[in-house]
Amino acid sequence: MKHGNDEIRVLAPESMKPRMDRLASLSRRSMKDHGLQVSRREALGLGALATMVLAGCGGGSGGGTSTKAAASGLAGKPLESDLLIYNFADYVDPKDIKAFMKANAGTTVKETYYASTDEMEAKVKAGGGDYDIIVPGQNSIPALGQAGHLRELDHSLLPNLKNLDPAWKDLDYDKGNKFSVVKNWGYTGFYYRNDVLDTQPKTLMEFFEALPAAAAKGRTNMLEGTTLIIGNAMIAMGLNPDSEDPADYDKAVKFLQPLAKSIKTLDASTYQADSEAGKIVLGQGWSTDMAKIAVANKDVTCVAPDGPAERWADNWCILADAKAPVAAHAWINYVLDPKVDLREIKFTGAATPNAKTWELPGAQEIRDNPLVNVPSEKIQKYTFILSPTPKVLNLRQQAYEKFRATR
Repeated sequence: MKHGNDEIRVLAPESMKPRMDRLASLSRRSMKDHGLQVSRREALGLGALATMVLAGCGGGSGGGTSTKAAASGLAGKPLESDLLIYNFADYVDPKDIKAFMKANAGTTVKETYYASTDEMEAKVKAGGGDYDIIVPGQNSIPALGQAGHLRELDHSLLPNLKNLDPAWKDLDYDKGNKFSVVKNWGYTGFYYRNDVLDTQPKTLMEFFEALPAAAAKGRTNMLEGTTLIIGNAMIAMGLNPDSEDPADYDKAVKFLQPLAKSIKTLDASTYQADSEAGKIVLGQGWSTDMAKIAVANKDVTCVAPDGPAERWADNWCILADAKAPVAAHAWINYVLDPKVDLREIKFTGAATPNAKTWELPGAQEIRDNPLVNVPSEKIQKYTFILSPTPKVLNLRQQAYEKFRATR
């Protein structure tokens, strides 16, 4: 359709042509009824746009939300020679990288690492690094996607996507898996020295309430970060951790300030080793770390909280300016293979969204570990912290600074 020198061109699969023709005919008829003249080409543009709108609103024959993305034009193209993955350290088994390169001769896979999500986001937003794949948490994906930093996935190149448990598809932070595929998932829980503490906290609120008595007996620790302190406190209080109401953050600060001096350390980097050594009597921990702590020290009880808690998901994403999008899709599809994924979860100790992996005989030990593979009825009570707007980020940061000022 032209207005002056403007023109809309729409690429669509050939299978959509009959539907577009029908919509084009209706468009011409409607506009003629209103005294407007349009060519068939212009009407086809309207038909294509209407088709896309209907598809985006779930107007397909099946109804509901589809997890199928539009084709990207990458099908049939060869894998590029170099694939660069930007990831946390020790989050991919090196043996799987070697196996992928062996199966795809001519493609070299390299990893480079970041220490925090903040570091990764800053690098991506600055346009540095020439990375193809990143592994962001769920709260990074909406902002990165909206800002144009992520490439829309071509699901036709990801046939192994069918292996994922439906509970880990089409999540609120990325409807239709437009930009992401869950790599691993977990939750934020807590643990305590069962030979030191008299109390046995089972809920997140009981963890907070146990801090003063525990601090009198030894070191207590929480994971450093705004979502981990403020977000988890709000979840324990029954508040929305992504609230835009300043009053909610004031309530969280009021709740935390009397406990601030009972939290002796804020540490997310060395706490696992210290906990395994028995140096922490009560602490907050990520599920992947707690599974290892529980094995290393039988005097430590690790808890997947009853009731509300934070859950998280790390995700495979392809950057919008990736130089190796074909190889990136091939890698994601490769690690979605259940046999490959089994090696991965044994290496990382993290739970998988891959339903087919849990069915393999070798997955039994991890599958039956209640600290790792939390029952679905329990995990559904846990909450994603999404950080959806700058306002939420600012309110949470301000609350965190008030909390820290009282320590």
